[in-house]
Amino acid sequence: MDKHIFYQIRIKGHLDDTMAGWFEDLTITNLEGGDALLSGPLPDQAALQGTLKRISNLGLILISVNTVPEEEERAKGDLTMNRVTSLTRQYPTVAFFILSFILTHPMNWIVNSIFEATQSIPLALPFAILSAGPLVSALLVSAMIGGKAEVVALLRKFTLWRVSWRWYAVAIFLLPALHLAAIYLNILLGAPAPTFAAFGTLSGLLGAFALRLVNPWDGPMLEELGWRGFAQPRLQKLYTPLTANLILSLLVTLWHLPLISSGQYTWIYIPGTIAATILFGWVYNATGGSVLLTLIMHAAEPLLWVSFSAADETRAMGLLVLVYVVTATIVVLVTGKNLGRKATVPSHEDLEKMPATA
Repeated sequence: MDKHIFYQIRIKGHLDDTMAGWFEDLTITNLEGGDALLSGPLPDQAALQGTLKRISNLGLILISVNTVPEEEERAKGDLTMNRVTSLTRQYPTVAFFILSFILTHPMNWIVNSIFEATQSIPLALPFAILSAGPLVSALLVSAMIGGKAEVVALLRKFTLWRVSWRWYAVAIFLLPALHLAAIYLNILLGAPAPTFAAFGTLSGLLGAFALRLVNPWDGPMLEELGWRGFAQPRLQKLYTPLTANLILSLLVTLWHLPLISSGQYTWIYIPGTIAATILFGWVYNATGGSVLLTLIMHAAEPLLWVSFSAADETRAMGLLVLVYVVTATIVVLVTGKNLGRKATVPSHEDLEKMPATA
């Protein structure tokens, strides 16, 4: 049996989300100097040659290939400090989701317990920071797999603002429009029409929108960097964008389920959560991976809504979920399995069929 060898393959230039999918057996680190490092164990020389062929066929420039025996690699603290770090680098997406689940709800319980017992914000604050599960997990796992360069690359997704004005219109107006549609349908079915005052003042709406953009414990900032910035592109390396976002939607739904006990989430929301994940994923893909646009979209989501009473409120929520599901279905029918993502690299099968370039 061949000795397990750990490889470090250095490539000129950083790898973006679409390119990185073709090296799923290796951990990808975008280095500060502008190069990319592929690192990880390969079973034999055939696997190495396949990787090098893929690098050539993708038009990438190979700088160097270094080998380190796996047992030596484990002993080098600058590469894998411990078993947890090694596993995180090998399975970053799995590590992200596990950490997101572990941090969010248990930490919320700890925060509430500490504050109820001591009324001390300083004592509860460290746990409160950790309770921002998806946000903190995305940053921690990025730091573990690629250090400062990987964290900076993740945060740069907040700065992708050069997109068509049409996508700003979609991000700002689509979800509020769906809320208004649900309100209108509810009125047609017998609910009393709300007054304009019930929607709040313009200054109040703008203030709520601005706060949602930056509050790490509210949905937009809490979730978008994790679900869209970190998890979605990695899942899309393994599956079609549609399949990847359906998987993501199920995991996001599971993450929300503990909120049922506090009344912040109900079973009727589940189809809406799945549909919303599809809509956010579509905008993320169509804007070239802009977390800024999905952050804006998420922040604008609940602004135009009013409360009804009793049965009217239940029906309104059901109609809202229905409108979300119908809209997400239309998006899927129009965009297909790519869900708004433009194909920029050949498929795995096409790459294997291509002759290696000189």
